[in-house]
Amino acid sequence: MAAPSSGRVVSSFQKKGQGKGIQIAGTRPSLHNGQLLLSTGIPSLDHILGGGVAVGTILLIEEDVYTSFARLMLKYFVAEGVMCGHYSFLSSLDPNPDSLLTELPCPVESVLSTSQNVHPPGEVKGHGSSSGSSEKMVIDKGSQGNMEIAWRYQNLPQLKTELATSPNIFGHVYDLTKTMPGNKIDKEKLWCYQHCQTSLDQETTSSQEDYVNSEEDTNAKFDHLFKEIKRVIDITGCNLQTVPNRTISSATKNILRLALLSLGSPLWGDSGSAEGNAAICQFLHQLRATIRKSLAACIITVPTHLFQQMYSRRIERLCDYVVRLESFAGEDKAPAFKEYHGLFHVVQIPRLNCLANYALDTEDLAFKLKRKKFSIEKIHLPPDLSETVSRSQGEHLKTVKGCGGGGASNTSLDF
Repeated sequence: MAAPSSGRVVSSFQKKGQGKGIQIAGTRPSLHNGQLLLSTGIPSLDHILGGGVAVGTILLIEEDVYTSFARLMLKYFVAEGVMCGHYSFLSSLDPNPDSLLTELPCPVESVLSTSQNVHPPGEVKGHGSSSGSSEKMVIDKGSQGNMEIAWRYQNLPQLKTELATSPNIFGHVYDLTKTMPGNKIDKEKLWCYQHCQTSLDQETTSSQEDYVNSEEDTNAKFDHLFKEIKRVIDITGCNLQTVPNRTISSATKNILRLALLSLGSPLWGDSGSAEGNAAICQFLHQLRATIRKSLAACIITVPTHLFQQMYSRRIERLCDYVVRLESFAGEDKAPAFKEYHGLFHVVQIPRLNCLANYALDTEDLAFKLKRKKFSIEKIHLPPDLSETVSRSQGEHLKTVKGCGGGGASNTSLDF
């Protein structure tokens, strides 16, 4: 006789436990998709990318034709890695990578509050305020300094050009007027690569110009760079394939930041040829597959204006994040952009662990280089320009008089 059933239904579904994820210094999980994020060193750029650069991804910065703002953004990324204690790999052929380390921006130790001269409740300092006007600012003394403004202005949105206004900024703040002290840079966690110093063709007797412009050496440069990156990933222990069955320990794991400056420039070879374009695309294929299985993130700057449009679009598809810089250097600046140095275009944002990617509320972005910092802001119409436009529109409407359209007379309606 069969044993009586206990009546308990056993299901194969199990409740997902809230396990403790990887906690590494200088990282945080994304609120959008749970991916581990790194800071680029620029708070406004972190906000545009959805909180930062995800670990295991590639950020492509398309360089401008006339300026070197992409090089400045790369120095922010390396400086943030130095301050967080991450491993860093820097590659460049134009300037010596060691010289870039001497140009890193200096971190600001104490960040002061951005609020200025907060007045006590009941006291307002303004211009042209009359005590008898019903539309003046009224201070509620019993609500701890909360201001009430005229009813006609209550529903207007506040103008916020800064993209990252949160007091808890992810990452550090840097001062461009100073350089980072040498005692803050840990040389044991930095790798500088320059192919001219570790050439594979030591026995060749050709001249330096023939060596740079040859297509075979172009492929050799990318191959040697990839092998060096893979070697550094294995040395630092950031390769997740080497420890598939071992639990990742937060105390021993670290992040590797890869910074590749001006990849595919004329110093890498003939980037305009089909072989040169195929070489960089093959390199990005291998790099993307390797970074996906590593605790690493990469930022690459590429002069895409030197490539054919077909290959530049292919390079964009081989990266995860893609942004483009378009400076106003060498052209007449429009009055609306007089306080900016160029436009900032977001070309591509990846979909990681979700169906929809992170989207900004606006795509009208511009960047400016101030004395102490580089920032990306929303484009807004200046007040003086908006008044000029509204005044010109009003004068245009005044000229249209009369139902018969009889001309610019100051008489009454013409019936």
